[in-house]
Amino acid sequence: MKRREVRVEDAVGLQLAHDMTRIVPGVFKGRQFRRGHVVREEDIPMLLDMGKRHIYVLELEAGELHEDDAAQQMAKALAGPGLVHSDVEEGKVVLRAKHDGMLWIDARRVVTMNSIEHISISTRRPYMHVREGQSVASVRPIPLVIGEDKIRAVELIAEETWGGRSIIDVLPYRDQQVHIVTTGSEIQSGRVQDKSGPVLREKFAEFGIEVKAQQFVGDEQEDITSAIATACDEGLRSSV
Repeated sequence: MKRREVRVEDAVGLQLAHDMTRIVPGVFKGRQFRRGHVVREEDIPMLLDMGKRHIYVLELEAGELHEDDAAQQMAKALAGPGLVHSDVEEGKVVLRAKHDGMLWIDARRVVTMNSIEHISISTRRPYMHVREGQSVASVRPIPLVIGEDKIRAVELIAEETWGGRSIIDVLPYRDQQVHIVTTGSEIQSGRVQDKSGPVLREKFAEFGIEVKAQQFVGDEQEDITSAIATACDEGLRSSV
């Protein structure tokens, strides 16, 4: 990577080497152009208005990638169909859940990738319940410019097959039904209010599971067994 100073008028098509701040007293102060931005013809008047006559630009050498391009390539290699990518921001792409589901992480391969110099992949804990739009992982190269060989190493690890799954994904829940079998003669008789049923229904709903029925039985083993058998005969996949 080379950094050199050029006239603004000669910078079209080149990448900025650093962020550039615009200040309009009492109106605006903030980043107008971010590092890595490719200067366009229409940017020249703004740069001149900002008092920039010369700017520093990046020139990548063969085998180098800008952090933004590298982050996008890594995200594409890692993410499964249950994820959406954020726009790249300062060399980082955030992966978010496309729908509710269980977070799948191939932890072994993530650790292997993170052992590659200048590669950073952070994730939430695997197997947790996540909601649509929730951020679950981020990927980024650490330096502004990184070798293509390191990004290719990440891609090769991602290409390994393991059950046909991507390295990071959100797996949608399957439609399921349950039958709640509540034991205890005190609840069956109505002497004690059933408080577990509403709690279970709420918890199951988070995972898209429908409570098909709830049956109250006493403490006799035969009655409990019969209730579970009835639920199974009705085709329900689970009884609680």
